Amino acid sequence: MNKIKLIFNQQKGFLKLIVFIILGLFFILLVCFYLVFEKWQLKGNLDNDSLTIEEEKSLGTDPKRIDTDGDGLNDGEEVKIYHTDPKRIDTDGDGLNDGEEIVSGHSPLEVPSEELDIDKDNLIDYFEIYIYKTSPENPDTDGDGISDKEEIEKEQNPLEKEEKIFSFSLENLSFNEFVNPLYKYKIKYPKDWQSDILYGQPETVSFKYLDHIVVSIEVLKNPKKLTLSEWLKSRSEESKNLKEILINKLKGLKSFQKNKVYFSKGDRIFILNYFPLEGKDYQVIFDQMINSFKFLI
Repeated sequence: MNKIKLIFNQQKGFLKLIVFIILGLFFILLVCFYLVFEKWQLKGNLDNDSLTIEEEKSLGTDPKRIDTDGDGLNDGEEVKIYHTDPKRIDTDGDGLNDGEEIVSGHSPLEVPSEELDIDKDNLIDYFEIYIYKTSPENPDTDGDGISDKEEIEKEQNPLEKEEKIFSFSLENLSFNEFVNPLYKYKIKYPKDWQSDILYGQPETVSFKYLDHIVVSIEVLKNPKKLTLSEWLKSRSEESKNLKEILINKLKGLKSFQKNKVYFSKGDRIFILNYFPLEGKDYQVIFDQMINSFKFLI
């Protein structure tokens, strides 16, 4: 009887050992499967932009959004073809978003010369290409006998022979107010425009009209709390072509082409960008938005 009980206990202990080994092997297989799956998942591409999830995490782009910064170029094109910043709408800071520059045949990495005037119409080519959309090689783009410069000075459209007012009126225009609670600022924008926090990150906010980005606000780090001029110099960007402005008791810098404004507060730089649309002039709205920009107390 005792022998039978001993044999039974031995068999029971052996079975426990077998179960323990099986559970151990199952756990090891489970861990291996998880590691392999995670590695495979990082090599995947959720948004079909030719960048793997691993690459997007390294770059800081959104793996679920094909065009993280909303400039019209997918993230893969920006990184592998055009070498632009997939997190910045306007890589070279010239006031035109990267996608528009590619479509128009201009470099998204270089700002045109600020002194070149090929057609000698006293309009710098930079203005003609990016601001007025006129021809830098023809002093009278619309062929109406009036030079582009004269039409612009008279607030006529240099792109059409009809003498239409080229500016935009704020009469009867109503505004919404956008508040960024994280970076503590607010700004007004037209009610028929849409505000969009790009890929869920409040560092970049765009204001669109008919799905076209017209104005954006970027918040960049300034850990050393440099002045605006010092910060621009640290990024190899010139401040000599910027003029000082005072908005709501807030000092800032505005580009001479009126499409970019810089403010600073603490360890952050706030950049307001204006992207002109072809055939549309919202400069006066951009100026109004600048005037409404305030930091929250």
